[in-house]
Amino acid sequence: IADVPSLAHASWSDDDTILFATAASDGIWRVPSGGGTPEQVTRPDPSANETGHGFPHVLPGGKTALITVTAAGSAHPAVLALDTFKWRTLTQLTISGGTRFVPPGYLLFAQSGGLVAVAIDPDTGDVRGRPIPLIERVDTALSGALHLAVSRHGTLVFVPREIAAPARSLMMVERDGRAQSLQGARSGSYEHPRISPDARWVAVTLQG
Repeated sequence: IADVPSLAHASWSDDDTILFATAASDGIWRVPSGGGTPEQVTRPDPSANETGHGFPHVLPGGKTALITVTAAGSAHPAVLALDTFKWRTLTQLTISGGTRFVPPGYLLFAQSGGLVAVAIDPDTGDVRGRPIPLIERVDTALSGALHLAVSRHGTLVFVPREIAAPARSLMMVERDGRAQSLQGARSGSYEHPRISPDARWVAVTLQG
């Protein structure tokens, strides 16, 4: 379709225009699906402390798109009008990267390691109500992209975020500094060991 440097994210609109962002997060670009020369349609606004635009997602109807605006070290969703290419940043919402729109009017995004939803008007970008936690431990890429998909019927498929439990050994340390592993104790995700008053037992918490 076109030569672009380090394509990061893209979204195909109903009018066969593709919006995309590069790994440099230098703005949002568009190109005809049939091929052509990419045109940059947004640039981060230095006067608003913006440093990056990314994650374009064309909304139903093709009049607006969601993008992610990074400013002053925080990421926020923004609504981009596709006729003027002006955007309105939803500063009341802080996100971890990309967003997904789910009909009839919900915005999905990652926050604090979980998946959150908030009601939104796709035409105006007005947020309705407060964000609602949906799922814990949803996996995201280092760039912040959500590892999930939503069907037209509302079925959500996602990759759970794996948290590897640390492997630790239980050790007995004498007052003179000598240390030895407890016999019969396998490596595990041990936390908060406590020795019984008669020193015959050790109570531990298993993480995970």
